[in-house]
Amino acid sequence: MTAGEVKTSLAKAARRCWPNVTKASDLPFPDYWKAVTEWLTFQAPHVGDALMWKLIDDFAVSAKEAEERGEAPTPPKVPERVREIWRKAEKQVIPDKPAEPVQKPAAPMQPVAPARAADPMEQGRLL
Repeated sequence: MTAGEVKTSLAKAARRCWPNVTKASDLPFPDYWKAVTEWLTFQAPHVGDALMWKLIDDFAVSAKEAEERGEAPTPPKVPERVREIWRKAEKQVIPDKPAEPVQKPAAPMQPVAPARAADPMEQGRLL
């Protein structure tokens, strides 16, 4: 999922929870949405789309539930050690295509004896 897809999906999820809000700036908890967008954008290249959609929906529902309780939702944060893990992983050189397996020299072909016709008496009788 790209950053644009994350923002679009998050906006759709927020609209489902707040159907009367027309602009993202009108949503409650602007700092929360900014942190969620940053967190999701960071995670998107590292996880699959299905998980991203689930996370996006969960963040929107959590914000709505927090609003109903009269609380502010807790914004997510990407720990620096997680960022460092992904930096190291991205620095590693990943080949574009796998290395070709080493070919063993072919063994010389052995002559194969022709198959003999099966004797119907060896196979048994059909009743």
